[in-house]
Amino acid sequence: MTNDDLDDEDLYHVTLYSNLAGITDDGLRAGGQGIGSRALDAHRRGKVFMTEAEGISFWAERMENFVNDRYDDVREAEAVPVVLRFAEPDAELEEDAIGTQDAGAGAFYCRCIIDPDEITVWDGKEWTSIEDWESIPWDAGIDEEGYLVWDSPLIPDMD
Repeated sequence: MTNDDLDDEDLYHVTLYSNLAGITDDGLRAGGQGIGSRALDAHRRGKVFMTEAEGISFWAERMENFVNDRYDDVREAEAVPVVLRFAEPDAELEEDAIGTQDAGAGAFYCRCIIDPDEITVWDGKEWTSIEDWESIPWDAGIDEEGYLVWDSPLIPDMD
């Protein structure tokens, strides 16, 4: 996959495979555990965060660090990072200045819910409907010893 495969008008969100059932049922919404420090809790409250294509690798690495710090058994928790894609929401987007500075790519948030019908997920080969989340080979993101793999096929290659 190359940058040409990523639509500049789409936005992306990195989450865990274990969150996909809930997102499929309820949409992408604010809440849950953030991947930043607790000092950022007030900053992220009530917001859905997203990034431009160029920010995917940064946020995927952040998520991997979060998983490595938080989970003893990645396989049992199904705590494998995956990437969601969706069109810019109708709700007003605001720039996430902190995220943009950290990622070196546009980061945004809205106080909205992204409808699951609008969301696709990278399955390691192509973008597929989030409704098909159970068919994603999530364990491709874990090695034999149960650790996250470097260059996971579940993160679109930006090179």
